[in-house]
Amino acid sequence: MLESGDSDVILSALFSLGGRTGDAPAGELLEKASTLFAHPDPDVRRQAVFSVAIHWGYVPALRGLLGLLATEQDEEVLDAAVSAVARMGRESPESRAEALSALRRVASDEKRSRRASHQAYVEARWMCGESSPAEHAKEGLAPERVPLNLAWFDQALRR
Repeated sequence: MLESGDSDVILSALFSLGGRTGDAPAGELLEKASTLFAHPDPDVRRQAVFSVAIHWGYVPALRGLLGLLATEQDEEVLDAAVSAVARMGRESPESRAEALSALRRVASDEKRSRRASHQAYVEARWMCGESSPAEHAKEGLAPERVPLNLAWFDQALRR
């Protein structure tokens, strides 16, 4: 179903992967689903990010997520990718510096929306354990209201 030419069929397959409860799908299935980060339909890209990275935290997908951060133009897909990269960095300490650097690039990219820049900052702070779950949830509702501190990234990368 993940190889279908019909976006609705692909979305159904991605939804069926579930998430966070039960047994994780086989790595081969998650790897196949992560190739959909490059699908032409933004709904498929967004759901692939949710299913593979946010729901299951499939760390091998980080490479594809970093590529997505660099090129994605759809704001909803970018929001999901930023959150997914932060989750990877939080759950995989060996990926933290790479994830933090990628989030810094999003935050400092003047071509990105204000919301995307600030969301990258909010997610990076959460990833590094510098915001509580309640703060993270509140800030995530309106990240553009959180003052952006690019110098924070440099300090965090040196730790």
